[in-house]
Amino acid sequence: MAPFAYPSVARFSDESCGAYYAAEALGTAVAEVSFHRARFAAKTPTPPIDFDERIIEADIIADVDDIRGLAPNDPMYDVDPANYGHPQAFAGTARGGGSQGIVYKSVRSPGGACVAIFIPRLVLNARTAGYIGLRWDGKRITDSYHKVSLTTIYP
Repeated sequence: MAPFAYPSVARFSDESCGAYYAAEALGTAVAEVSFHRARFAAKTPTPPIDFDERIIEADIIADVDDIRGLAPNDPMYDVDPANYGHPQAFAGTARGGGSQGIVYKSVRSPGGACVAIFIPRLVLNARTAGYIGLRWDGKRITDSYHKVSLTTIYP
């Protein structure tokens, strides 16, 4: 549970308190991860490369605050990570009031939904469900593709 052991700055978490982020659909997860991977790579002299990402499926059983009804221009949905202060403050208040997490609209995948879970034990049965490759051309993520593992069975 790296997000809790090594918290980082994200929409509903900061370095003091982590959260487990997940998307309800693979396409939404790819859009979200692509944005953050590209942002990281752009800050470094990363040459063209394919990033290998593990697809993790998990069961989440939590009583979450649902903010999907907020208007798209609400500060909770600011696309700029430099403006995460408002959602981080909201999450801090929610967490302090006993919230287990927040379900919200994805800002990287229109129509998609994501969740931030505040308590590690609420993420159950995490398992690898495959792999995705993200193609970085030296300036941006240009493509994503499913990676296939082949298994040979010997008699």
